[in-house]
Amino acid sequence: MTRTVYCGVDFHARMQTVAYCDSTDGEIHRAQLDHRKDDVRQFYMQFTGEVIVGLEAGGYSSWFEAMLEEIGHTVWMGHATEIRRRANWRQKNDRRDAELILEIMLRGDFPRIHRHTPESVEVLRMLRYRSRLVRMRTSIGNSLQAIAISCGLSEKSRMLGRARQKQLQTAHMSPALKHQTEDLITLLVPLNERIDRVDRWLKQKATTDDRVKLLMTHPGVGVLTGFGSSSHAGAVQ
Repeated sequence: MTRTVYCGVDFHARMQTVAYCDSTDGEIHRAQLDHRKDDVRQFYMQFTGEVIVGLEAGGYSSWFEAMLEEIGHTVWMGHATEIRRRANWRQKNDRRDAELILEIMLRGDFPRIHRHTPESVEVLRMLRYRSRLVRMRTSIGNSLQAIAISCGLSEKSRMLGRARQKQLQTAHMSPALKHQTEDLITLLVPLNERIDRVDRWLKQKATTDDRVKLLMTHPGVGVLTGFGSSSHAGAVQ
């Protein structure tokens, strides 16, 4: 019989409680690891054969998942609500939660959810980062637009283009507004550079994935994903 070690983990940002079982003897063991003090990697490296680690999907476990996969262990991510629904008790604590995860893993009832590949996780991180940068740029553009309107420049064109920015810089305004305008326009330069750098990174990743290249052939998709040249046309000239 192939040896398999099952680990049910109640994971928190600073610590984790583990209930684990070796299929060769069926005995359940427990451990509590402090991420700030204990050698988490060494603990999981003690297990040999097939090792499956189950935990609830959460927001702080990416480093832990990456470490387990680097070691060669299998990671199961479980739907938190479905895991809780399988509990026969109302009171929660770390030990019970770890034991519950182990129990449903052993009986084949673990509610696994899809996990992105490490490559997909990296792309998603960059897309979220790009989205934050674009929101910052949009906020600056809106502020410049408000200043332009207050100075009598009521045209509806956006203030991200250099021509419109130069027009605003020469407009008559108070010293306070002049100071704000110069600072906001200055902030746009590094923001645009960072967005361009992220776009180049994403484009490079896209060229290595046949599925993405096929998707990009559909009309409008390139623009929607931000890879098209219209993503911030005129912002940097």
